[in-house]
Amino acid sequence: MNFSLSVFGAIILVFFVLRFAKKIVVKLIGFLLISATVVGLMYYKSWGPFEHNIAELSHLQDKYCISNADEDICECIVQPIESDMNQRFTTDELQLLTTQRIKAAYVLKKSMNHTKEQALLCLEKRNAIEKYKQFIHDFIPIENKYLSMAEDKVDELTGAVKDEVTTFNEGKKSIDDKY
Repeated sequence: MNFSLSVFGAIILVFFVLRFAKKIVVKLIGFLLISATVVGLMYYKSWGPFEHNIAELSHLQDKYCISNADEDICECIVQPIESDMNQRFTTDELQLLTTQRIKAAYVLKKSMNHTKEQALLCLEKRNAIEKYKQFIHDFIPIENKYLSMAEDKVDELTGAVKDEVTTFNEGKKSIDDKY
């Protein structure tokens, strides 16, 4: 008899725990869906943190050469990247990158990799080698693992964002051929 009451009590306890857990899980999933929708809308509409394309060359020039005027980063990192991109792409292609965030991030990363040795030598001459790490730290979101993650998330979105990823993947080979 004591065993039956224990089993009956355990069943009732499991029932209430599952009922409570179900409410939490449903609320958690709802919150995640709403959050993903809001972030996707912000990205699509370029609101909030997505207002500026941080991988755009003019943004880099403004941030390091005009506003903050960090001469070391400007002359050793930003200007070589600018020169590299101007050699590889036409003005129209560079203008198109201002609207294509993923492609702009990919091109910036390729140019950064291509000019890294030159930048490090320049910074070493100025005794400012730590500034390369500072510059890279500003672009952690566009490192390869994050870029791949972003591509996966963007594939889930619809409309213009999905078209941009498709166009980027089609034009990726032409970018790679220039490096």
